[in-house]
Amino acid sequence: MSDDQSWRNKEGAPLLFDENLNRKPAYVGYIGDEDNLPESMKSAIVFKDPSATVDSPLPGTEPRNGASSPWERLPLIGLNASEDGTVAGTFNAYWNVGTLTVYVDAVDATKSDGDSVTVRVGDAEYVIGRSSGPAAADVASKVVEGDGGYELVVTMPCPDAVENAAVENAAVGLNVIVKDGDSGQAAAWDTNPTGTVTLVEPLSYTETVQVPSDVEAPKIDADASDAAWDDAVEVALDKVTSGTPEATATAKTLWSDGKLYVLVKVNDADVDLTNSNPYEKDSVEVFIDRGNTKSGQYTDDIQQIRVSADGRELSFGAGAAEDVQKSRVRTAGRVVDGGYVVEMAIDLGEAAAGTFEGVDFQINDAKKGARIGIRNWADPTGAGYQTASHWGVLRLLSDSSEIEIPGGDAEKPGDEKPQPSDDADNDNKMPQTGSAVIGVAVVALLLVAAGCGLVIARRR
Repeated sequence: MSDDQSWRNKEGAPLLFDENLNRKPAYVGYIGDEDNLPESMKSAIVFKDPSATVDSPLPGTEPRNGASSPWERLPLIGLNASEDGTVAGTFNAYWNVGTLTVYVDAVDATKSDGDSVTVRVGDAEYVIGRSSGPAAADVASKVVEGDGGYELVVTMPCPDAVENAAVENAAVGLNVIVKDGDSGQAAAWDTNPTGTVTLVEPLSYTETVQVPSDVEAPKIDADASDAAWDDAVEVALDKVTSGTPEATATAKTLWSDGKLYVLVKVNDADVDLTNSNPYEKDSVEVFIDRGNTKSGQYTDDIQQIRVSADGRELSFGAGAAEDVQKSRVRTAGRVVDGGYVVEMAIDLGEAAAGTFEGVDFQINDAKKGARIGIRNWADPTGAGYQTASHWGVLRLLSDSSEIEIPGGDAEKPGDEKPQPSDDADNDNKMPQTGSAVIGVAVVALLLVAAGCGLVIARRR
């Protein structure tokens, strides 16, 4: 039976033979001939960022007016090294309307006139010489030499990068190839002509300051009046990812001594805790991807932490065992006039100024015993419980003077903040903590190659 005869053909050609009865890689795998299996096509997601250009700061350089390098905010994707191991590298990319900008960290210790980076975008191919630059007039590039190799940033046309590309999940063929001119040895992302990248939403990015040495770290009691929160950057949970939520929320973060502190204020005129499922109650969820791996699946260092509006229930998603996850957090929740407040302290492990963590914030809005909607800060897909690939990025800073506010996603300390409404008649409740185990089964799965990227130390 071939794909064209299958009743599930529209779901992705599920059988061992195509419509012309040619054997597919699935057939080779089915008969156990692993040596002849073709390499799987590589795939990754590419975030939108108009600010990522050939003039953006490179990784490891001094921040420009507080701005971090956009190439530091995401894990770099590894290239397959050359056969002799002398040529290797990493890369990543951002898109803007009509263009794709790629950063390449090339390992090639012997500089020669023939050294180059080739970037294939769809059917087009752009060759950028290490010494000569690009041949095409509509391509801009920059090369910076370093010990053991060089860094390159190139912006080139991308016809599929239209305004609504992220809404349509536009897929673009892409490959990056670093070639040594003397030996002909090359390192490439994909051994096929191209892999596939999906153009997605703008990367959600914010920053958090360290608790000053003369200020006490927040007490985890769901009381927003701690002085430490005065200098915290605030973000709005303004992406509706399910249903029609009536509640709104903001989140603040701080860090100190290896811990991330989170304060979420929720405006909710009807706090509902009647459903037995923790995710069907009014609750806050904080997602943490330690080290900002952007992994396509949960690991022991990735957590989904859920706290009910009154603080009585603490539950987790996939990842490490529940007792391990519980040992890494302290939480509190309090119902207040006009809504509720949730506060957390999350162990980060290694934490230092200038490093990055993957994060997202979510509220579940319930009414009459059922969840009516979800709001998130970063991930618009609704699949954050499965993958960290679309979560936002949090940069740890030593103090508020370093804060950069890109794209209007965050408010500097002192800006006007949303206030709870006055139309609720809820009694204050002391914060409590508890535990519950959740299980969620859903079909979709997004695998991101960037989560497995190899990062090569800066050579500058």
